[in-house]
Amino acid sequence: MNKKDQVGIFGLNYENNLENLYISAFKKLKYKNIKFYKNNFFFYLFSILQKIDNKYLFVIFYFLQNLSLKKFIHKNNLKILIIFKGIELNTSAYDIIKKKDIILVNIYTDDPFNFKSNTTSSINIIKNIKNYDIFCIWSEKIKKKLERKYKTNRFYYLPFGYSQEKHRNIKKNIYGKTISFVGSYDQHRYDILKSIKKRVNIYGNDWPSFKKHKVYKYLKNQNLSKVIVQSEICLNILKKQNYGAHNMRTFEIPSMNGLMLTTRSYEQNKFFPENKASLMFKNTKELNKKIDYIFNHPKQVKKIRNMGFFMAKKHNYVERLKCVIRFINEYKKFSCS
Repeated sequence: MNKKDQVGIFGLNYENNLENLYISAFKKLKYKNIKFYKNNFFFYLFSILQKIDNKYLFVIFYFLQNLSLKKFIHKNNLKILIIFKGIELNTSAYDIIKKKDIILVNIYTDDPFNFKSNTTSSINIIKNIKNYDIFCIWSEKIKKKLERKYKTNRFYYLPFGYSQEKHRNIKKNIYGKTISFVGSYDQHRYDILKSIKKRVNIYGNDWPSFKKHKVYKYLKNQNLSKVIVQSEICLNILKKQNYGAHNMRTFEIPSMNGLMLTTRSYEQNKFFPENKASLMFKNTKELNKKIDYIFNHPKQVKKIRNMGFFMAKKHNYVERLKCVIRFINEYKKFSCS
């Protein structure tokens, strides 16, 4: 993969989403010829149509979406196109891309087999995974499931990470016995937080009120770093789709020098070994015990916090992008042999 190659990014444009974190990583690696196809409007229109499920409206949608994509493809001279999820693209969209000599990569950030949410997956993905030269997935378990279904070695394990610019260790004093949780609302998460005996400061959108916990607006960048580093405990509660695996906060918390107390999982234990670089819990009973342990053993948990910070350093998105570049170069070498 040459640094002069024109690389297309297809996805959503928000300040702290994965697409922009990878674009920043490209820039740090001196890739300057990046073209960003920002598909916010069509993505959210598609998510609404998934609820309505009207085939005539879908026909109109796909016509407009593909017309817009075709203009982007023809306007540029892409060598590589990286699609983030792409649940709104039907088979005709891939036909447009495949007419050009473009290496097609997907970085999938959810579970492609989960159809419960209208923004998580769609039948388009299941039908068109075969069109990707490289398909990156964040979960080893899902990767194995994809390989069993599609009988191909085009699937690559690509964990989440952290941004060296956005997630920084800001030198602040820890507020004693402060517990924080930063994340979106989820019923499973709500039930766990409700069972915690000590007060928790919750930062996120769409949270209902709690009797003993305090809910604040969602945090980002410097404000997020301040909360993480000043909290004695930073909770990470995995959603059910992340069981056994990890999420973005797995790397973000230790990268900002936070002490991570997280749902026990195989993958997180590989990245941040339990009782060495993180603390974990299986159920709410164990969670409350771990909270008491942390408050009563500050010297021991300081070592865990420091080790987590040290081990997080190699998991930034520049290193993740280097993996993607290696996957592409391996593919190019194989396809030319």
